[in-house]
Amino acid sequence: MPLNSVRVLLVDDNESFVLRASTWVLGEPTLTLVGTARSAREAIEATRALVPNLVLMDAGVPSTNGFDATRKVKALAGAPAVVMMTFHDTEAAREEAERAGADGFLCKAEFAEAMPALLARLFGSPYGRQDRGLPEPSAHALAGSAAESRISSRAAGKGNPTPDATTSKRPVGRAGRGAAGEDHGR
Repeated sequence: MPLNSVRVLLVDDNESFVLRASTWVLGEPTLTLVGTARSAREAIEATRALVPNLVLMDAGVPSTNGFDATRKVKALAGAPAVVMMTFHDTEAAREEAERAGADGFLCKAEFAEAMPALLARLFGSPYGRQDRGLPEPSAHALAGSAAESRISSRAAGKGNPTPDATTSKRPVGRAGRGAAGEDHGR
């Protein structure tokens, strides 16, 4: 599959991280954000409905958890690649992600830095922002700020796995920095 056809589903209940990760994905011309989901149940429904090539799954999403949701997504016919994400990068989390059948694992604080290499490994194509002259967002920009975590439920698409704000190539906002780059959620 050519890299320019990667359809991404983002699964996370942390609105601030969803905004930042969505902005990063939307800024990549080789990726298409097909939707977001805020729970394990929504992730499974959205995977069936939207047919992504890649699911970026938070380990701690509600209604079960990201590990169980990954098992269910990977059991679907034509299952997409699944990358587990967490701010808690521990050996135990990595092992659980592997047992769940995840194709990759990344620490959310290193999202922007880790995604190009992860995409290259999963989709077999050279990938890098530096050859396009685009700046990398900082890890702190992805960590979040309390003010930006208050996205309206309309823009965030709460309860809807295919929100209007995240199904186009139009940027949904700029990444910002919290006072100390702290995690405001998972």
